[in-house]
Amino acid sequence: MSYDLAIWKRSETTKTAMLAEAFKCICDGGSHRAMAPFDLAALESALKREFGDYSTATEGEILCESGTAQGVGWLVVHCAHSAAASISQRVASIALSQGLLVYDPQRTVVFGNKRPSKKHAR
Repeated sequence: MSYDLAIWKRSETTKTAMLAEAFKCICDGGSHRAMAPFDLAALESALKREFGDYSTATEGEILCESGTAQGVGWLVVHCAHSAAASISQRVASIALSQGLLVYDPQRTVVFGNKRPSKKHAR
């Protein structure tokens, strides 16, 4: 299992998502200013409904590692290269339904990199 997908919430206060920088921070166990807090438990529950109870002790479709730092969280999904196309679509569907983005560092592709809309005062 060596194909990775990183999931986090894009910050409303940054102009760009800074994907590669944020992913490097995740790999180093830290946060990035382009990341925002989200409900990590809800994401994990949705992924477990779709893929079963993943852990490092089983040989399932995916393995997941989550982390938090400075008030923000992320989740990295690991899967086999042979299953990456179908897994990434399923993972992206779940993440997008929760307003999150999914970064595929192998292909430098992102799902859900929509800049949050500006809030207008009325």
